[in-house]
Amino acid sequence: MTELDVGDSLPPYASEENKKLDAEVKQKQAQIESIEEQLERDGARVKIMTDHLVNVQQELVNTQQLVDAKRNEASTEEHLQALTNRQLGRLKSEIVRLHKVLEDTQDQINAFSNELMRGNEKLDQFKLEMNWNQEELEQWAIAARQKEEDELTLEKYRRADDSKECHDFDAHCCHIKPSDPDYGQFKGNASHMVPGWAVVDLDLPPEQRWAAAMKDAAEPLKKMITHFKSLVGVLSEELFKLIEDSPKFKKLAKQVLTDMGEYGLEMRGIANATGIPEEEILFVNMMYEIEGGCTSIVAQDADGHVVHGRNLDFGLFFGEDWKHLQWTLTEDLRPLLRNIHFVRGKTSLYDSTVFLGYVGSLTAVKKGGFSVTVNTRYDSTHWAALLAFLEGKGSGNFLSLLLREVFVHNSTYSEALDTIRSAKLLGPAYVIVGGTARGEGAILERSATSVVGERLLADEAAKGRNSVVETNWDFGKDPFFDNRRSPAEHCLSERFNENITFSGLFSVLAARPNRNRLTTYTALMSAERPGSQYRLRVRELTLTVEKLTVENANRRKELDDLVTDTQAKQIEMDKTAELFRQLHDDRKKIIEQWEESVKNMKSRDSQLERLGEEYAANMTRKKVKEDKMKERKQFHDEVEADNEKLEQSIQQTDRQLVRMRMDHMEAKTSLTGFKDEVEVMKNQVIACHSEKNRTANEHQVGATRLEGRREKHEQAYRQLEMHKRALQEHQDTTRNKEQMSQDAERARQEMINNMKMVEKEMKAAKESHYKESQELYRLRAEEATTLGAISGAQSAIKNLQLQISKLDQERQRQQELLYAVDFQSQLMQRKVARVSGERTIEEKEEFNRKVEQLDKQLEEQKSLHTILSAQIKRQDRGYRT
Repeated sequence: MTELDVGDSLPPYASEENKKLDAEVKQKQAQIESIEEQLERDGARVKIMTDHLVNVQQELVNTQQLVDAKRNEASTEEHLQALTNRQLGRLKSEIVRLHKVLEDTQDQINAFSNELMRGNEKLDQFKLEMNWNQEELEQWAIAARQKEEDELTLEKYRRADDSKECHDFDAHCCHIKPSDPDYGQFKGNASHMVPGWAVVDLDLPPEQRWAAAMKDAAEPLKKMITHFKSLVGVLSEELFKLIEDSPKFKKLAKQVLTDMGEYGLEMRGIANATGIPEEEILFVNMMYEIEGGCTSIVAQDADGHVVHGRNLDFGLFFGEDWKHLQWTLTEDLRPLLRNIHFVRGKTSLYDSTVFLGYVGSLTAVKKGGFSVTVNTRYDSTHWAALLAFLEGKGSGNFLSLLLREVFVHNSTYSEALDTIRSAKLLGPAYVIVGGTARGEGAILERSATSVVGERLLADEAAKGRNSVVETNWDFGKDPFFDNRRSPAEHCLSERFNENITFSGLFSVLAARPNRNRLTTYTALMSAERPGSQYRLRVRELTLTVEKLTVENANRRKELDDLVTDTQAKQIEMDKTAELFRQLHDDRKKIIEQWEESVKNMKSRDSQLERLGEEYAANMTRKKVKEDKMKERKQFHDEVEADNEKLEQSIQQTDRQLVRMRMDHMEAKTSLTGFKDEVEVMKNQVIACHSEKNRTANEHQVGATRLEGRREKHEQAYRQLEMHKRALQEHQDTTRNKEQMSQDAERARQEMINNMKMVEKEMKAAKESHYKESQELYRLRAEEATTLGAISGAQSAIKNLQLQISKLDQERQRQQELLYAVDFQSQLMQRKVARVSGERTIEEKEEFNRKVEQLDKQLEEQKSLHTILSAQIKRQDRGYRT
């Protein structure tokens, strides 16, 4: 039974049922084996597919990054194209505008030329009528030309003065001294110095009120709006984005104009009259809320008469024309300047100065009531309030529109002041109010909701100042730039404290820095003496023609510059596109550059080693040369010491030689004197011989008379004896002198011999000194050669150090490249390891869980096989029994 149990086949006597059962068991076992093989194959396939899935996911990430890069590149190109199109559009519009300006300028030049021709014709007719002779006419023409040249020179100096900024108080005040051309030259009644007048009838429908005033104002208004919109982004990026979003801004503007009531209808009427979109008219009425700068003054004289003046400055942040020394937006606003007479029921309400297209009032006066001006007050909350108002989220009123209500519904200074104090505004501002009685003047420092500061003329008058001044800075704060308030206050207190008039007030407002290139107009008002007066610059006809001609040439040059700039921008865009195309090729070359960098680094390392060895050898040679240099320097010092001793000895010998020469000169002088004495004695001896001869002759003569004159003979004989004795004495003396001369000659000879010996010694010393000098020259030449060699060695050392520094930098850069290559290599190694079968811990845990599940399934199959085997054995035993 045991052998039968262990066998693989049934015994021959097994029944058919057992055979079938055995066949089923074998079939099940074969199925189990096939399932196990299938599991193994599935496990291997799962592993392969998992690796493939990871690779696919990584490829997906890389592809997505590439797609994002391409998308970003496309968006960048679209953005650049949009910017280019916008710039081209702006340039085209600017070119069109410049063409129009050129045409207008040409028309003006033609008009001035025609006027000049008419003037020349009138002049010729006048000359005929006056019957002037040619000489008088030439003298008159010369004088006229000189006057014209003087006026041109003065105008140039005046323009140069206008371009300067003066920050010293006394310097400002000096601009309005009585000698100033502007002092006392107020000519408010001159028609060519004030803007035109127009009437706005408030009884008319709002859409029709400004129709007459806006006649012929469409083109300058469009020009100003275009320029203003292009530069508003300097102040507020959010507002610029809102304006650029044309559909959104148009929708907001429509709602805002509806909410503004009759003022919105007035703006729509202006839009209809000019053909300008209503949202741009709303934008015009936001100008002073966006940016502005002014100077306002309220003053009173000794009798209490109140005058009110202001300069309205505009365009500080909107671009300067450096060629013409003027602010572009300021120049664009001046053609729009008008005086408006507001009436209702044929009754005058008030007068205001406005820019056409702007329905609010910033400068206004009411007869017998009050006058008001507005200055900009800069505040960080202003932009947020303005944007909130446009989006319908804010509250408050435009100050310029509020002032229209004040002038319509208030009659006195106190009523207007109370209304302005309590009103809720859109943003901060300075409101300057003047009245009709003494002390009626105030400056209100307003926020959007309340008055944060107040300055009254009555309080200032109590302190001895009869004026209040406001620019664009809070009370008590010194401006850190653009200080216009202090010069104005200083000049008012110094010159016009008690006698302020329109002329004096205009002189203050016309002086720098209150009047500047941003000043669009100057207004002088008095509610007690109604009527606004304005001053514009007076220009001679020839100056205007000259300015327009120059401006025409400049505009043509600007047009050429714009065309050139456009072409340059197009070339830059083409180059940018070419750079974008070359970027991909550059990326492909990076790996090749890395490999080349590795090779270069290896060669640089070997070169560094070689240079290090050369540097060590050079340092050794440097040390040897330094030792030699020290030895030669020591030898040089010793030679210099010997030379100093030798020079001292030579100097001592020279001093001795000088002393000997002096002694020789003294002896020679003595000898010369002695020779002179000898010559004198010789002359005396000669004289004695002559006397002797004469005496002998006399003796011979007397011999003939000897006999008769014996006594005389004896006497003569005695005299002769006496002379002989004297002669003998002289001869003895002569012999003594000769002996002395011989002694002196011997001394001189000895001295000459000594001098020869000294000269020989000196010659030998000179020869020795010459030899020493030659040796010193040779040593100095060797020293110069040594110093040159040392300098060359130092230069070589510096060059080597510089090369080493450069090589260190190159080595550092190559190490960085190697680090990047190593990093990329590690990434590639991770990818290769992943392809080779290495997995992360999480993946291994997942595989282990699957293996455990499969092991459990295998155990279940094995247990099932065991149960089936046991059943088969039991059945076999049952059959056998």
